[in-house]
Amino acid sequence: MKIVSAFPDPIPVASSVDFPTFFDKVINEYESNIALIDQEANISYKFSELRFLINRFSIFLEKLPLKQGDIVATLLGNSAEFIALFLACCKQRLVFTPLNPNYHRREIETYLLKVSPQYLIVEDNLYNESAYLPSIVKSINSVYRINELMLFTSPTGERDGNYELEPFDNSATAVIFFSSGTSGFPKPTKISHKALITQINIVRCIEENAIQDFLVLGCSDVSYGVMPYCHSGGLMATLMMIAQGAKVLINRKFNEDSFYQHIEKYKVTTLTLVPAVMCLFLNSEKTKNYDLTSIKNIFFGSSNIHVDVLDRLKKKFTHITNYIHLYGLTEANIVFMMPNIEAAKKKITSVGVLMPGVQCRIISISPNDLDSDVETLEEGELYIKSDMVMNGYLNEEDNANAFDEGNWLKTGDIVSVDRDGFFYIKGIVYSHEK
Repeated sequence: MKIVSAFPDPIPVASSVDFPTFFDKVINEYESNIALIDQEANISYKFSELRFLINRFSIFLEKLPLKQGDIVATLLGNSAEFIALFLACCKQRLVFTPLNPNYHRREIETYLLKVSPQYLIVEDNLYNESAYLPSIVKSINSVYRINELMLFTSPTGERDGNYELEPFDNSATAVIFFSSGTSGFPKPTKISHKALITQINIVRCIEENAIQDFLVLGCSDVSYGVMPYCHSGGLMATLMMIAQGAKVLINRKFNEDSFYQHIEKYKVTTLTLVPAVMCLFLNSEKTKNYDLTSIKNIFFGSSNIHVDVLDRLKKKFTHITNYIHLYGLTEANIVFMMPNIEAAKKKITSVGVLMPGVQCRIISISPNDLDSDVETLEEGELYIKSDMVMNGYLNEEDNANAFDEGNWLKTGDIVSVDRDGFFYIKGIVYSHEK
């Protein structure tokens, strides 16, 4: 059974437009508004100030002996600098590859060897323990502290401003995320400029066509999340919030007391959480010590949550109006299903409907009917097709079973769909990294 999104397709963007150029136009109307709040550093960034930081990092990258398509890896925590460096790398048509700074030494070596970056940029406090990495990962020319990008005078390998952008197609890879590895070893996943543009364009399409039905944020909203930016979910959720004009409160490291304190202090209206934190939120006695009544919305994803947990959350926090289950995967740039506001309250176990520009097939998992489409209400494996879908895994051998012959991405998730077009996750059909 083939299903196509009921939304109009997102407005197409010329293939020569890179993601930062597109994103800059989206946020231009919010120029004087605050985009990011870094409560730990006690500083906030207006959209104009974020643009300045992006340009500063771009100048640094121009001075390095890099060419388009080269890889810049990072070991950075959540910060405004992370967002700016990501956009600066994309602006220079480099491939940004974030690694979790909490990885163990051997994990870092393994992942860097998989992607072979030309440069590594790290938190200042990780520099000494990272300095040896070029001796293991021979592709790395140098390791830089993030603060050096702000304070540099003449970085090693200066090219005297000779860096020139070549003809460009936004199907080119912009970022490599490692799949979260919930059901296998993480794989480097190539996400294009076009995929990033499409994800943001989906938000705009909903604003234009269904703003009364779906939860859309605005300039009065303050968003706060727990996901690390080195994971596609953390980074893309942040960019989607910024694209709607909302203020994003940066969570550098999760601490329960600080989490509640910041919600109270900054009057957070919208949380982006994972089920484990929602369960903590539900069961903690500490929530009684803080005024959390500003919270109106919770977006959640990464795994299912038991209906009983949602029911108890609604009873405990009566001021929270919306619980919105987002569904996606690293290989498809995170969000390709979401319920509308009404359905989120009535079809509690549903992950929603297809987002604009997404189509899918539900394929039989019966040994006798493999590769055959199922009928409505039957369970099957979800295949999807969209401009958000990855370019493939970095290592070609990992792509053998990723797509079918028609270039449909095999998600590995077992789903069903009701007669109204709402999807339900039923399980996993085989090991597939997400």
